[in-house]
Amino acid sequence: MVCRSEIQQLLERHLAQLSLTYEQLAILSQAAQVVDYKPGEQIVQHNQHVDYLYVLLSGQAAVCQGHTDQDSVRIGTLSSGSVFGETCLFDNISSSAAVYAEHTCVTIQIPSAVLKQKDQKGKDPGDIYYKILPVAACLSARRLQEVNKNQTQILLQRQKEHQNYVVLGEIFTYVITVLGIWKVFNQIAAEEFPNFIHTIVFNWIFIFAICIPVFLFLRKTKSKISELGVKRENLFSSIFAAVILCCLLSFLFYVSRFFTGFDLFKGVFLLHREDPNFFFRYTIHCYIQEFVARGVVLGLLLKFLGEGAWKSVFISSILFALFHTQNEPIILVTFFIASLLFGFFYLRYRNLAGVSILHYYLGSFAKGIGWM
Repeated sequence: MVCRSEIQQLLERHLAQLSLTYEQLAILSQAAQVVDYKPGEQIVQHNQHVDYLYVLLSGQAAVCQGHTDQDSVRIGTLSSGSVFGETCLFDNISSSAAVYAEHTCVTIQIPSAVLKQKDQKGKDPGDIYYKILPVAACLSARRLQEVNKNQTQILLQRQKEHQNYVVLGEIFTYVITVLGIWKVFNQIAAEEFPNFIHTIVFNWIFIFAICIPVFLFLRKTKSKISELGVKRENLFSSIFAAVILCCLLSFLFYVSRFFTGFDLFKGVFLLHREDPNFFFRYTIHCYIQEFVARGVVLGLLLKFLGEGAWKSVFISSILFALFHTQNEPIILVTFFIASLLFGFFYLRYRNLAGVSILHYYLGSFAKGIGWM
């Protein structure tokens, strides 16, 4: 319990700019009360008349505009020593924002009636009102300026985000459409063309069809190619992690043949021996696939969905599995699980190098056993 003399000393320290007399401070301390607020507790309600002038002794509070938690926007922060609630000095004026305790807050609350009353015995505490009124007006003007500045920044940011979302939506729709067209024509006409024509028509044209709008988007939004995972940051750490993970998987595959009787490594060895160019072609193929699947598709989903990265990984993995659809459902599920692994691995390092190595490793086994 804080005694009146202590409250008077605290008011003298925090309201020093008002130049209040000892008698005036005594009047305020007699009417003031010390109130504690727990984190998350509301101190001032938005759009409600304020009945107190607050002095924040300790803690930190957030100033927010909005009627509910869903539509509230943070516009400022109050720290120890802040004075707020100055609208209590003005009649018929409601608070323009709500104040919430972020940490445990200790406040001194001075009733507005005391600040505006006249003493019947000739003493004039009303002088307090005239002393505090200019300071309150300055506080209100300064806070109004801060609110206008914050609101302008918020509006500009939202306008920019809306423009980017429109472009992102267009690019995402385009990429999915091109992927779908490529998948349909690849399935229908792949066997009708020689291998070199198939490679040019169905692979490289597809790559250019995907990359051109992506680079246009990067230029329009002033983004960098590094945001799509093409960068030096985490390059070696992602490669090292991918190699370690491949070694662990190799050990599991090696042990599994004693239980299943099936040698997964045999098909991989035959694949590389019969096709000397496989390593070169499939390395490029894996990097490009990861650029599209992780860099572009997953990257766009992360921008769309924001928080909750697992949702973006889940959706991108479904798309990845669908574009590798085969006859057996087990293959579809396997590619979905592999894509989940690729997605979370990419989220950890945000570099395409490591995840491309992982893709090459598991893809080689899939090709070796005839799944691709």
